[in-house]
Amino acid sequence: RVDYLRLEVSGDVTDRIYYKWLQHLNRSNTPGQLDNMPSSIDCLGVGFRITPTVSTFIGKQYADFGGFEYDANPAEVYEYSDLGNEITCFLVGANLCWWLTPTQEIRFQIVDGHSGKADDTYGPLPEKVKAAKAPLGYTLNWNGNFLNEHLLTRCSFSLFHEGEKQNVYFLAAAWVQERFNLYFDVMYSAEDIDKLGIISGITYREDQPVRAQHSGYLSLVSRINYRIFPKLNLFAKGMYETAEVRKSNGLLLSGKYRTTWGYQGGIEYYPMKENLHFFAAYRGKRYT
Repeated sequence: RVDYLRLEVSGDVTDRIYYKWLQHLNRSNTPGQLDNMPSSIDCLGVGFRITPTVSTFIGKQYADFGGFEYDANPAEVYEYSDLGNEITCFLVGANLCWWLTPTQEIRFQIVDGHSGKADDTYGPLPEKVKAAKAPLGYTLNWNGNFLNEHLLTRCSFSLFHEGEKQNVYFLAAAWVQERFNLYFDVMYSAEDIDKLGIISGITYREDQPVRAQHSGYLSLVSRINYRIFPKLNLFAKGMYETAEVRKSNGLLLSGKYRTTWGYQGGIEYYPMKENLHFFAAYRGKRYT
């Protein structure tokens, strides 16, 4: 069974203009009603290198949420955390990247909040909830490099305006210690309307199939790598996550609704310096 097959085409038109196209070959081509972009297209757009330190990219693109698991090549993740698995990664918009110094980068991005209309994304909305006419998301991202690349950081804050008095606030902080090849992600999402949808899935009722409100998600993810030999790597990964209702609404009382423990371990063999690798992994998740 081939679950993930993607074509990537990228290149430079000039020294200052480049393009990128990522296309899933085994995903639906149905366009979103909001952005008119097929869901099979992850990325499609054009970038401009305005100066040696400032650039921009316009089109469907990777949302700059930050975090090392989120930014990793999906072929090397094996199984995502709950938050990483449910978050929307690719959205239409524009970003601006500015290297303040050779080791410090600031990124600002504006994207569509989702690809389809609110009803298609969330299903029936709660009473008195009015969807935004222009559901936009704004992200500010800081990527740092310290101690000669021994300490890397990714921090970001996102605000998604989904409707009248309905916003989603997403905070991510992550750092990696290259010397020990360890990363640690901390992410929290406070959602006036349940954007991730985990709480809505847990509490779904056929007689009242409305989207949950005032949800909150905490995600802690860490992975350790140990290169025994240049071509052989051992790894272990752990995840701890919670899903809660921050404030009682409708039939939902406030409190924690789910706790997830995830664990992975295995060995990877890299016959080449990059790209191709083989792996054997053990993984599991426990839900309470």
